[in-house]
Amino acid sequence: MRSVPSFAMATLASLSTCLAQSAQSANATNLPLQHGTRWTYLEPPPALSDKPNQPRKTVVVVAEGTAWLPDGTQVTQLRTEREGKTPTFAWVAVNEGALRQLLPRDATRRAAFDTSAPGMAWLPANPKNDATWEWTGGHDLLTDTGGAVFTHEATCGNVAAVVETPAGTFTTTRVLVKTKLDSTRIAERELWFAAGVGIVRERHRDGTREWERELQKFEPAPEEVPRLRKHLEGELAFRRLPAWTNPPAVRWHEGGAESLHVPGRIAVAEGEAGSTLYYVSAGPDGITRFGVLNGNSAIAASRLAFGSDSAVPPESVPTRDVALLLARAEADRRGMLRVHEVPLTLKPKRPQATDSHRQAAVQVQGGARDGTTKNLAVFLTIRRFTDLQIATDEP
Repeated sequence: MRSVPSFAMATLASLSTCLAQSAQSANATNLPLQHGTRWTYLEPPPALSDKPNQPRKTVVVVAEGTAWLPDGTQVTQLRTEREGKTPTFAWVAVNEGALRQLLPRDATRRAAFDTSAPGMAWLPANPKNDATWEWTGGHDLLTDTGGAVFTHEATCGNVAAVVETPAGTFTTTRVLVKTKLDSTRIAERELWFAAGVGIVRERHRDGTREWERELQKFEPAPEEVPRLRKHLEGELAFRRLPAWTNPPAVRWHEGGAESLHVPGRIAVAEGEAGSTLYYVSAGPDGITRFGVLNGNSAIAASRLAFGSDSAVPPESVPTRDVALLLARAEADRRGMLRVHEVPLTLKPKRPQATDSHRQAAVQVQGGARDGTTKNLAVFLTIRRFTDLQIATDEP
């Protein structure tokens, strides 16, 4: 069994940052999981390292996106940025107020979490003093375990612990997690959760090292709707959109797990003249209108999402997930409700190209505004020039 250096897997521990926000609340909507929320931590070199006197390093954790699994579980993706390191990712799951960390399939890739494993059960819905809970399964900081099953024992030690950090003084809930392999304790972790903020302090100890981190700065998520509205006003001023009598209503597309492949968000702008999809990224000018049927605008949105001049998703992003994301977004734009994937029955207008190994065809179904059931399919071929088709069962 090989232990991954804790400082290299910080995202997986920090993801509890998000889940931490409201230890006393069973209402998941009160957690600070909004897109763009940022936590900045100071982390000293691990104890027992060969360079214990190095200055503390800065670690930034960003809430990058939220998705919903078929069972209603809310999953938030966190990106950890470390000095001189490639970003890593982790995932917090919220279900009926209980908080857990999903185990990674690959911490270097977006949306690469494991839904088949139970994950790390950080907090029940309403933790109380001396409350205990236990679970068995994998470990978020260990890899190459050879199928070993760990026992994790958690205790809520204090729901009113006062903690001083560089970011300020917080009243917190302290949780102690002890991890065992068979009967041998191999790791211990302490987490201090501050309501409305997240994890403000964390300590980890195992047989070879000890490290801790403290919150330096907490930045709530910026409000994206006003920014998008301003962009829409500019579009209207230049007559790039139909002339709406009233400002369009704006809502965010609530995607499935496939939506976590992109760091931005999809918005739907609705007015009496129709509806339009927008992709909103984190940059100051990161707003692009797109439509599944409009190749040029879809490519522009893809370019924003993947940061590529060619607008081609990386090989690490499954083509099928991209097609499913486009299908669900288009179904949302059309006002379809309770959208879910179904077996493919619709046909494309023309055969898909055969000169690419990256092809996918997916179909979704949902309720239309007139009360009927509608189907929509996307046929996607990714090559030098992406081929995108859509089919519906509408006359």
